[in-house]
Amino acid sequence: MSKKKFRAALVFAFLAWGFAPGPLAWGELSGEERLFLFHKGRDNLEAALSAAVAGGAGAQSPAMAEVWLFRMMELLRYPELMDGIGDGAKRVMELNSGAKADRFTRARADILQLDLLLRLGRIEEARDLRESLGFVTRFRVIGPFAGADHQHFISSHRLEKELDFSARYEGTVSKVGWFGADAR
Repeated sequence: MSKKKFRAALVFAFLAWGFAPGPLAWGELSGEERLFLFHKGRDNLEAALSAAVAGGAGAQSPAMAEVWLFRMMELLRYPELMDGIGDGAKRVMELNSGAKADRFTRARADILQLDLLLRLGRIEEARDLRESLGFVTRFRVIGPFAGADHQHFISSHRLEKELDFSARYEGTVSKVGWFGADAR
C-alpha cells in the first residue's frame, strides 16, 4: 500500500471511529453531552442549545454547570440563537440550585450575559453589568518606548519598579508621560 493510500485509510478510520455509535466514539459522555455534540456537529443548533440547557440545569456540580455555560457561549457566534441563549442561561441558573449558590458559576453566567448584550448592541446595559462585575475600566498608560529587539518583553523597565505618575521619561520619539485611558 502506498503512503498516500495508507494516510487516506487512516483518516477514514479516524473519521469512522469518531462518528460510530457506542462507547468507543463518545467515551464517558453523558446523554446531554452526546446530544449537544451530535446536534452541533450537524448544524442543528436549536437542538444543541436545548441539550446545553438541559445539561446545565441537571448538572451534578457547579463546575459542570459552568462547563455547560461555556458551551452556550460557543453558540453565541450564531445570531439566530442569541435570544435562546440568554433565556437558556437564566433557566440553568434558576433550575440548578448548586450553580445558583456558587459565585464562580454565577460570574460565568454574568459574563455570558455581558457577551450577549455586547453582541446585541445593548452597550449601556453591557456597561452597567460590566461595572457591577468589578471589571477594571480606567487605566494609566505610558509610551511608546524603544525596544525593537524585543528584549523589553523579558527584562524589567524601571517604570515597573517605581511609579511616579508626574514624571516624564525619554520615549521613542520624545519625552512621554502617563495619561488616563478608559475602556468603552
